[in-house]
Amino acid sequence: MKVAWRQNLSRLFWLCVGGVFLILLLFLASNLFLASGLGQSFLQKQITRRAPNLQWSVEKASWSPWRGVTLTGVHARLKEHPEAPPLLTFQSTRLQPYWARALRGRKIFRELDVNQLQLNIPIELLLVAAPAQEPALTNTPQAPAPTVTPQAEPEHKGTTPTQPPTQPESETAQNPQPTPKPKPPATQAEPPKQPDERRLWLRLNDASVRLYSLSHEHSFTVDGLEVDLPLAGPPTQGSLSWKSISANQSEILSKTQLPIQWQYPSWTLATTRLPITIPPLEPLSPEAQATTLEAQVAGNLAVRHPSQYFAFKGFLPTQAFPPYNLNPKGQVIASAQEISANLVASGHLLYPQTWKIDSLAAANQIEVLSHLRGEPLLFDTARSRIRLRQAVLALPLLSLRSEQLSLMGNGQLGLTGYLLGVMRIVADPHLESRFTNVAIGSLISKGWTRHWMSPLETPDRYYRDLHIEGVLPNPQINVGRKGEFLFASQIQQLLKRFLDREIAEEAPLLPLPTP
Repeated sequence: MKVAWRQNLSRLFWLCVGGVFLILLLFLASNLFLASGLGQSFLQKQITRRAPNLQWSVEKASWSPWRGVTLTGVHARLKEHPEAPPLLTFQSTRLQPYWARALRGRKIFRELDVNQLQLNIPIELLLVAAPAQEPALTNTPQAPAPTVTPQAEPEHKGTTPTQPPTQPESETAQNPQPTPKPKPPATQAEPPKQPDERRLWLRLNDASVRLYSLSHEHSFTVDGLEVDLPLAGPPTQGSLSWKSISANQSEILSKTQLPIQWQYPSWTLATTRLPITIPPLEPLSPEAQATTLEAQVAGNLAVRHPSQYFAFKGFLPTQAFPPYNLNPKGQVIASAQEISANLVASGHLLYPQTWKIDSLAAANQIEVLSHLRGEPLLFDTARSRIRLRQAVLALPLLSLRSEQLSLMGNGQLGLTGYLLGVMRIVADPHLESRFTNVAIGSLISKGWTRHWMSPLETPDRYYRDLHIEGVLPNPQINVGRKGEFLFASQIQQLLKRFLDREIAEEAPLLPLPTP
């Protein structure tokens, strides 16, 4: 008996050793396969099958029971534009599953960590890359039916209610039936119950996102993006932060951290104050200074919804607009006693055709002061309205009104950058003569003319309509004597030379500042 027992124990020991050795051998073999060219090709095919519009490459891959699956050096390029920067690159990503459930065939993950993600999105390909149709939504909770609140009958004061006419009693009246109980009021549909899921965290470390144009030098960049957000599990709080947000390399938002609330199926950002910086028009000028305004933002994103519905609201409470340098050389300063704005956006995240944006901005008592000439120009009101529908940005209202000068216009901008609009300038005779001198002196009018603007119906007002047409950032504008079109870059160069020449002539005539 003892010999047999020892033999069985020895066999069990060697079976355990062999099992451990086999597991280690399979572990090493699988990692060697993933690190080889054949394994990289296998991974690239698996990823390409899920995203066929991109060209993928993976430098290295490995896995371990304690770190999960790790991919290193992942690049994704647009097949149609191989010369463009990579659409997606990251140094490494780690996907940690719940191994106990993974062995049962259930793909449930614990963490998704991505290090140094770089996302470059071309504006022109937003509609091309997006699916043509929205997905069919299933098991979507319907909106509750509207309930009607019963209203009390009005009282008739000072009158005597009339008696209803008498009618012969029926058998029902002689033998009254029990009164039926009233039906309970309709209740609202219950929200969808949160599924019983394990926690899944999404973490992005030192990421950057750049929205740019393939044909123009315009970009919108988010640097130092840090994301620590849950994608599944019970309600909890995450965070979203960045080091800077810039437009054309000019910082708009500085380092900020936002708390994000998670509750299935969406992320929610409560109303939060956010300082917004308006960069100077000439960043390299020593006199240029930025202006900071305080805004309030709020929104939510249904990240677990089939079409990823989002909603965003932004407000600029009524506040004063501090002096802003429009032209450092000419010392042209603009300010306003009060400004306000609001923005509302919604749609499906992956379908730009469904995005809806409405924005309204207003300002009162705007002052534009030239310290070089010492002449202030006052505007009573300024209004603008912006609307985005079907990937077309429309500007139905743009106005700047005063007794001396008024600007009124509208236009629209397509996703390809094609701009079509008109701007009417209305000025008094004094300003009209100055506009004529500028048009002739800068050679914009293409020759001498007595009046660059035409008289309006009222004898003391002149106007001119500027038709704008072309592709941003260099559309054409009719500014000539007979409506000749010039590119915006040409107009900018001609005006800059004229203003620099005028400033050089007038600056020596100004009195020296007293110490």
